[in-house]
Amino acid sequence: MTIGPLKHKNLNRIFKNPTTENIALWIAEQIKTNLPENIKLYKIVLWEGDENGVEFEF
Repeated sequence: MTIGPLKHKNLNRIFKNPTTENIALWIAEQIKTNLPENIKLYKIVLWEGDENGVEFEF
């Protein structure tokens, strides 16, 4: 997966509500669709600064 669709873009034009949580879930879906069947995504962490971010476990 590449960050190409998000790199240097206005996220308000890509996401209806570009929260860190929504962006992390979108990235997780992109990763999941490209994984082999026997590999599962366990966790995704996305930081929006030095002290703020989101972590999802699946």
